[in-house]
Amino acid sequence: MLKTAEEIHRTVYKIIANIFDTSPEHLRSDQDLYDDLGADSLSELEILIECEEAFDIDLRAPQAAPIRALGDVAELVARLTRSRMVG
Repeated sequence: MLKTAEEIHRTVYKIIANIFDTSPEHLRSDQDLYDDLGADSLSELEILIECEEAFDIDLRAPQAAPIRALGDVAELVARLTRSRMVG
């Protein structure tokens, strides 16, 4: 079943909130994963793996890099999820 962009964003925010031990309501699409949330290479990998598993997509593909803002992660996941469902 094709998820709406809103459902995808909500799930991605929940994943990221869990990794950074915060509430999804405290996250904003313009937050920088590194500067605002304190992400490092390990947490970046954890985000990628959790999103890949949740949506059955490959975020390590060339179109996945670079990702800085929280909204960029959600948009990329939404785009790849839609293209996987359509193609």
